[in-house]
Amino acid sequence: MSKKDKFLVVLLTIVTLGFCWLYWHLKNKKEQKIKKEGVNIKLPSNIKVVELVDNLGGKENIEEVNASISNIKVLIKDKTLIKMDKLQDTKFITGIMISTNKISLVIGDYARKLALEMNEYLEK
Repeated sequence: MSKKDKFLVVLLTIVTLGFCWLYWHLKNKKEQKIKKEGVNIKLPSNIKVVELVDNLGGKENIEEVNASISNIKVLIKDKTLIKMDKLQDTKFITGIMISTNKISLVIGDYARKLALEMNEYLEK
């Protein structure tokens, strides 16, 4: 291996590690912003709370809505009322997991805000 090849390997390694660091730095910054702002962020226009509640069986079928950073957990009364095909076709839901009386929806960055909006809608 010549000096030129060694220099090229070192240079490419530094560039690669630099891109990795930049990616993780920006990702961490985004997560910190979400944690800091929490529910102060605005929901995108494609997320409709009324439509989501209807697909989950309506107000009467939902007992409780809780959220983590990227998931919403909904306690339900009757899972046969859930419109699974419409939930799966919903753009902002990236994952669905159903148990006996609970459904978990992977939403992403807007999970906390969406859970808050759902709770407000259910209280009306």
